[in-house]
Amino acid sequence: MKKHSYLLASLVCAALGGCTLALDLPESLSPSNSSDGGLADAGSVPCDGSAFRLDHPFAQIDGSQTIYVRSGATGDGSSAETPAGEFNAMPAGESPVVVLFAAAEAHTWNLQLDAITRPLALIGSCADTVQLEAQGAPLVHQQGGELRLARLGLSGTAGDQALIEVSATGGLSADHLSITTTGDSHGIHIEAGGDVTLQHSHFAAIGGHALSGEQAVGSWTLEDNTFLGPIGLDGISIVDFGGSGFRMIGNNQFQTIKGTALAVQQALGSWTLEDNTFRGPIGGDGISIVDFSG
Repeated sequence: MKKHSYLLASLVCAALGGCTLALDLPESLSPSNSSDGGLADAGSVPCDGSAFRLDHPFAQIDGSQTIYVRSGATGDGSSAETPAGEFNAMPAGESPVVVLFAAAEAHTWNLQLDAITRPLALIGSCADTVQLEAQGAPLVHQQGGELRLARLGLSGTAGDQALIEVSATGGLSADHLSITTTGDSHGIHIEAGGDVTLQHSHFAAIGGHALSGEQAVGSWTLEDNTFLGPIGLDGISIVDFGGSGFRMIGNNQFQTIKGTALAVQQALGSWTLEDNTFRGPIGGDGISIVDFSG
């Protein structure tokens, strides 16, 4: 990483007076240890791969229809006792939908849900065993309502798009994801949209940006995520942020990024960056902020 990145970020925030910046520089960032790859995988947590996570907070949506999916099952998906083996389309109607996936051993489901305009939750039993794979298009394009994702492995290619696309009035809450893309695909992309919360998630090999936003208008909170790469472009790329606030807290970690760890152009609102670690190698800046009006 360029040595001036921490100093640049501090000077920018001090001059503008519009953000709070706290960068923790542990001993492990010394030159002798800067290439250490032994960071905890935020996408892997203790879990029971065979259990449906109906108890997860993301599954609590009033008036929702719940669909149960288990690898190798042949039921109709209406209950935990009669799970379906596949899920590849939204059911008819306007009710929110909660899909619970379970797999005792690693299993991959192909998924492509486009133009979703009602609340949707996709919750796995374990990110190590429940894998959702894109094949040339986004896994989900959420255009309205909140998209909730938890305990899932996301992988594959979405062309020049992201595995998860959120636009229009859609929002995103994500917890314990493990994300990998092939080709030039991005991890998560937000265009306009509502509030965004991303926590305890791991970005591994990403062809494009790990997380990107354009013309975002909601409040963003990023907490305890790892951007370990290799990432082909920026770890986080934000252009024209008009939301009420941006919080990057709780030891987000950045490593092996070809571009900039956090690249911001044209931003409004209140910004807080606290307890984050930039290990490198990072090809651009640790933090780059251009045209900030907090």
